[in-house]
Amino acid sequence: MTDSIIGRWKIQALRLFNDRYEQIWVEAPAILADKDHIDSDKKMLQMDILFTEDGFIKMLMPVPEDIPPEEITAAVQSGELTLYDEKTMLLHAFPYRYDNGKLLYDTGFGGSGAQGQENFWEEIIQENGMLQWMRYRLQKV
Repeated sequence: MTDSIIGRWKIQALRLFNDRYEQIWVEAPAILADKDHIDSDKKMLQMDILFTEDGFIKMLMPVPEDIPPEEITAAVQSGELTLYDEKTMLLHAFPYRYDNGKLLYDTGFGGSGAQGQENFWEEIIQENGMLQWMRYRLQKV
């Protein structure tokens, strides 16, 4: 499965809580159609998730069209913003690896390991051609 994860993925569904505080998957079209759903989730659905050959999961978001180019340049120069390409910003990059047949990613959170601080690796579930990563169900594009 190593090679099959390389490439771009889109968020197909978000894991949310229902009225009974149970976790459920809500598909992207339903979230976008819900006028009462929070805007931050709707923005996240614009994101591309890129699995790279060099072992990173990159969260990519379109640069908002209403931001003037000089503001983008200033944000890049200050280190506040990282561009992936001209129209896409890199929000975050997480290392991933395979360990004993499981696909894992580095959450970025430290834990108490036997040899001091170690990063916490969590499994990415692979099921029915999709990936379950954090609160996202991803579909390859």
